[in-house]
Amino acid sequence: MEMDPSQIKTIGDFRRFVLLLADGIASTTPKSLEEYLRALWNLIQQAQAKPVTYALLGQLLQDAFLVEPLPFHEAWLSYDVPPDLDKDDHEQPFSVLQQMICYQIADLHRMVQAGLLENEWRFYGIDSPTGHRWFNFDPSSYLQCAPQSIQEDGTSTDASWLDLAILLWLGQIYE
Repeated sequence: MEMDPSQIKTIGDFRRFVLLLADGIASTTPKSLEEYLRALWNLIQQAQAKPVTYALLGQLLQDAFLVEPLPFHEAWLSYDVPPDLDKDDHEQPFSVLQQMICYQIADLHRMVQAGLLENEWRFYGIDSPTGHRWFNFDPSSYLQCAPQSIQEDGTSTDASWLDLAILLWLGQIYE
């Protein structure tokens, strides 16, 4: 079943769309997860001022397969921890998202540099050089795992950049 991002209205629709991406374009992309996230970060920055909807988030996740990734910036290596998603005071959801995606890009880059992604058993989980656990290392498995905590019949239409930050975190840590 094809689904256009403009059809995404609720968080449940968003979950279904992400899983369709995981089984579709993500399973055939030549991009590494780091390249995918660099392309996604490029698109997120361009969309920063737009009202956040689940349709927009779905569009960004899809379009990241179609655009060139940003070149790696050494400054991203300053991001060595993910944001604390347990805080109740997420007054700056875009800043939380920025910390999450830049941390993940940098952490994946560190793992490549250290040769950790050559480990054939990596899908059982490996710790990055920063000491953070990863279970998914390609766009398909990452997107397959990312929405697993979202209820299939979720009806919320209130989306924020924080929702995308949480989705990215779950893509990393969900087994």
